[in-house]
Amino acid sequence: MPQTIKEYWAKFRPSWLVLALYLIPILRQTAFYRIREDASDYTGIDGFAILDISIFMLCIPVFVHYWPKTNRNPLHHHCLTWWLYYYIFCMFSFLWRVPGSSALYILYRAGTMLIMTIYTYLIFARFPSREIAFRWLCNLIGLNMLSGFLKALSVGHLHTNGYSVNAAVLAMLVLVSVKQDIIAWKEYKWYFYLAIICLVCGTSGGSNVAFLAGLIFYFNLSKKGFNIGKFSISLCILLIIYHFFWDYASQMLFPGKSVDAIESGTGRIALWETYLYAWSKSPWVGWGFAVGERSGAYWGFIYALSAHNGFLSVLVNTGLIGMIIWGNFLVPMLYQAYNLMKQGNGYATTILVAMVVLLTNNLTIPTMGSHWGQLSCTVAMLLVFFVIFVLPQEDKQSNTV
Repeated sequence: MPQTIKEYWAKFRPSWLVLALYLIPILRQTAFYRIREDASDYTGIDGFAILDISIFMLCIPVFVHYWPKTNRNPLHHHCLTWWLYYYIFCMFSFLWRVPGSSALYILYRAGTMLIMTIYTYLIFARFPSREIAFRWLCNLIGLNMLSGFLKALSVGHLHTNGYSVNAAVLAMLVLVSVKQDIIAWKEYKWYFYLAIICLVCGTSGGSNVAFLAGLIFYFNLSKKGFNIGKFSISLCILLIIYHFFWDYASQMLFPGKSVDAIESGTGRIALWETYLYAWSKSPWVGWGFAVGERSGAYWGFIYALSAHNGFLSVLVNTGLIGMIIWGNFLVPMLYQAYNLMKQGNGYATTILVAMVVLLTNNLTIPTMGSHWGQLSCTVAMLLVFFVIFVLPQEDKQSNTV
């Protein structure tokens, strides 16, 4: 480490207010459980939303203070720029929102994504080195995971597809970064053990499958990137397990789930059909950011907090135009990370495997493309770390004012 812990804390102390304002909304949505008596008012501005908005307003003077002192060059990287473009487009989606929903709610949700992405950038841009930034990436994802676990404990129901996602991501970050000689196993082994405990407690089939996808990627890594030959062997092994041992494997991946529940995606397939129908009625622009995927009752289905599929969330919220804009963030990021991985960049490899986990889980719950929360927070941190500390940059410098 380039400096002592004491020197590091002295340099980072001015950013604590930024960090606090960043964590409060996450803790509010995870550790502090939100109970809504009337689920029909799915797009209203209530007391909790006003609390969020008030916190974001407090961010303004902090932003004004730190922004001039922050290196903003990485903001112009293609993938991060298009991430921001997507949420700017989302703000205008109130113009074609689903009947009965709130324009203010759309502006609040899309604006939150923009504000918190910029604040994520502010925090990471002030770390003096990528080694310290990576450790804080693990720390913050771990805190994110634990806050979700506390929420689950508070309601007495540990099953979730929330904190378990962050558990799968954190576990893979530790495994891959140890393999890439970024961190030492003895330093972060307890992060891994805690993540595995949370993953098991979550009993989420989606997160278990996502973790398995990450493991497959991990075991097929080579010095030149991804080993296609080993991957082919892995697929053959998986096919054999599926054919001969599926009864046992299914109970490990989907604990407590019946055959019908597994085949129906625990009811998700019916939900997806509803949202695909909704999207077909407005294929180009969707039905409004954050409200389109909460409009199940409007289309004759049950009320749901999301489409339970991040790709479908983008489609039903912002249509094909939104998907094109959003894809301009995702595809270049994955392409750049893969190319850097082939060049032997350990950080790029680590971020890529974490994205594999998130994209796999995105098929069952929106980890990205939806509103701000514990999952999109993790994606934003990975994206910001990637553009600041992983992508090659000219005259890159850290801001430690």
